Amino acid sequence: MLSWALNRPGYVRARRILWREVRNADLPPDLDVRAWLAAELDALVRRMRWCC
Repeated sequence: MLSWALNRPGYVRARRILWREVRNADLPPDLDVRAWLAAELDALVRRMRWCC
């Protein structure tokens, strides 16, 4: 699949697809986007390990 994801852009293989939508209000100017994205992905991985 062709991915525009920040963590793995380009052509990649995928077993699952996650759509994470954010609004401008979710991204204040002082937000550390790299830290936020890393925390979101870590939380997702923990939930997937728990349930699957």
